[in-house]
Parts: sequence; C-alpha cells; structure tokens
Amino acid sequence: MPITIPVDRAGVVVVSAAPPELADPTATRRPARLTLSRAGGRLAVELAFSDGRELRLPGVGGPVPASLGSIAFDVTTDGLAVAATTPDGDPTAVEVDEATARQLSTALLLTFRVKLTRADRDQQEA
Repeated sequence: MPITIPVDRAGVVVVSAAPPELADPTATRRPARLTLSRAGGRLAVELAFSDGRELRLPGVGGPVPASLGSIAFDVTTDGLAVAATTPDGDPTAVEVDEATARQLSTALLLTFRVKLTRADRDQQEA
C-alpha cells in the first residue's frame, strides 16, 4: 500500500510516537511502500521508499543510521524479527534499539489504523 514517510533535513526517517508534525515540524513527507502479508500466525511488514531512495532509520545500525534499501518485520506471538536489504538489494544484518522498535511499532499501528479507517469509509460510500 502506498504511504508517505516523514524525513528530517538530514534524510533520516522521523520515528516518533508523536505525530510527525509535532516530532519534527520541518520534516518532509516522501512516497513509500508498505507491504503486508499474513501467513499462519505471523504478520510480515516491509517498508521501503517508492523511488529506491536509501532508508535511514534512527536507532538502526548504531549511532549513525544504516543506509538500507528496505526493512522488514516478521511479527509472531514469540516476538519480532527484523530483516533488511542494502540499497543494492542484498540482505544485510541490522539491529534495532528498543526505543526505535517501540516508536516504529506505534507509527506503523497508527498508519494501519488510518488506512483501514479510510478503506472502510470508502467502501461505505461506494
């Protein structure tokens, strides 16, 4: 599904439990792709910029955000597994700090909620 992602002046994704306009009023929104799939008891969520731009997330890859092509989260009842690709599409290992994982989870949940509410409203109007 198409979404937009707030990015600060340094090109780093604004990840916050607060609305992006409050977290960083100078952030710009960039087109992105959010892919969801469900298999059995797991939910897979993948995030990438639509134009192939590097995805830089705070708290991912240490003090300097790693440049990624995409990041994917495999959510199960046992927890959350993270996978990523480089800008060239090669798999790469990443670590996400707990604060970022929590804030990103909240932001993704809010995005799902907005998209589902909008889809329900559009379906009722049709």
